[in-house]
Amino acid sequence: MPYENERATGDSLWRLEDNPSVKNFKGSIRVRDTQTELELPTRIYPERGRRSTKWIIGIDGSTVTKRVQNGFPKAEAALFNAAAILIDIAELSKFGGDYIPRPQQLRDLETVETMGAVLPGPNVVGMNPGEETPKKFFRSTIRQELNFRLDPQHESLLETFLALTPEDDKKLKCPIEDCDEDIFRPRSNTICACDQAEPLYPTDSLRTHERFYDNNSSEQAFTAFRMATEHLLLVNILRYFHQNKPLRWFDEIAFVMDGPLAIFGMPAWLKEHIQTDISRIHNDLIGKGHAGLLLIGIEKSGEFLDHLEELDWDSSEGARQRLPNGTTFAPTTKHVFRHIRPNPDSDKAYGEAVNYGRKILYKNNAGQHAVVMTPIVNEAGREPNGTDLIAFPRLGEALNIVDDLYTHLYRDGFIPLVRANAHAAIPLRRGQQILANLFEDNA
Repeated sequence: MPYENERATGDSLWRLEDNPSVKNFKGSIRVRDTQTELELPTRIYPERGRRSTKWIIGIDGSTVTKRVQNGFPKAEAALFNAAAILIDIAELSKFGGDYIPRPQQLRDLETVETMGAVLPGPNVVGMNPGEETPKKFFRSTIRQELNFRLDPQHESLLETFLALTPEDDKKLKCPIEDCDEDIFRPRSNTICACDQAEPLYPTDSLRTHERFYDNNSSEQAFTAFRMATEHLLLVNILRYFHQNKPLRWFDEIAFVMDGPLAIFGMPAWLKEHIQTDISRIHNDLIGKGHAGLLLIGIEKSGEFLDHLEELDWDSSEGARQRLPNGTTFAPTTKHVFRHIRPNPDSDKAYGEAVNYGRKILYKNNAGQHAVVMTPIVNEAGREPNGTDLIAFPRLGEALNIVDDLYTHLYRDGFIPLVRANAHAAIPLRRGQQILANLFEDNA
């Protein structure tokens, strides 16, 4: 590693150029032929007539990380914020397309609940017993913050987590420093059976602490917490409506996640449990004569959106000129492994370990691009190369929403996510100033 402000001189380049590993590396790279026209994924034609949605609930979260001054070098903390926003879609749809509504017009149509937290990082310790080291303080904070309730009469995020993950025989490495035991997932606050007799928390099962580093940035741990919390918030809201409201309400409400219906990293094991609970709610609605769950994830960037851009390139006309508006693709695992993620064709579904939804590539009626995910709720959805419409619940209605609520304010913009992000996103400088002030006030 160089010193601060030290620049590379190039003295190493001649050795690298003569290195056999460097010379031979190109031969091991599988290169896709970009000269031939790309094979199109399977095109599907969902029914588009139904337009019954009156409300949208959007969910988004963000974190800002900053070095803080508490007397210790490289001390760090993060500010976390998540928002659940209820939008009157009947009125909002009037602002779609070319018209850009004023912020006050949008705020008049919204009801917002937010969750905020400060997450301690390296060289930040707490004041209470069990918080004497940075990692202990981080684990204790995660446990405390998941007591959050959107509704005082409904379960907390922690209670949702425990309801999703019934007791099983799965084990994890004990999170306590210097303990080598493998422990069952804690179901409550308890004590490790080792000689140290340190506290364990049910939230230790999320394993976010495994990306907490004492001598480096713990941004990966903060990101894992944000991701797990966003998806727990989604399921918490779904369970609230399912337990407390008339089931017919689900016919008129769409739930929108900013990002994929997927969990990555250490909490990824939650995916199977979230998928099971979402399937339970959806199939209960279907069994009682309702339309089912209208849940969509919208990706604003990434390799699938890049791939759609490639598919829509015309060699003579240019960008976004090959595909007609309204084109809907359902990329199979075979297509993904052949054109997006190099991998031998397999019967194992793409993203099986992390995705609880299936991806759709869509060019909307205004020519904008979208990557939409619908939840996996049946065997057809689990089929890696299946493209039957039943695998994509209420897809036609989801695409109608993407058509009705696009905006030219941003490239491929979608108004519900613009508004959810407005309430969840933390302006970088202001967020860092809040953290700086917090630690100065407590110095």
